[in-house]
Amino acid sequence: RLYSNFDTTPFFGNAKNEIKDLRKMEYKSAYKVIICSENPIDEKILKLFPQTVKGVITDKKTLCQIMNAESSKWVAINSIIDKFGISKENVIAFGDDINDLEMIKNAGTGVAMGNAEEQLKSIANYITDTNVNDGVAKFLKENVLRME
Repeated sequence: RLYSNFDTTPFFGNAKNEIKDLRKMEYKSAYKVIICSENPIDEKILKLFPQTVKGVITDKKTLCQIMNAESSKWVAINSIIDKFGISKENVIAFGDDINDLEMIKNAGTGVAMGNAEEQLKSIANYITDTNVNDGVAKFLKENVLRME
């Protein structure tokens, strides 16, 4: 479920959310908490979190994603790699923001989208077109499908 204290449509499109006063909610557990802001979020906020969680500021500093300190996209990919016995050299990862750094760095082939943050582009093996210009499809067609 997505709870917020305002309409999140500008951030998440038509994702179904329930508007509530977040200060009055009972929190039992959450997999992820996202702070949305129209103004840049100060990175000092990251130092306020307990060690059991980590925060990543993304989306041109308008979102702060807070999650378990042990979770990441690369951790999720590794669980699939281990389950199916896949070599990380056979993994292609696509990303466009800071929360994709670990995944792009560790995958066999890390691909930054054309609209990616410069830090991500600097470590990627390849840079493809943007998200809105079907960059993933173009990369796969040019680099994977032509091998068949």
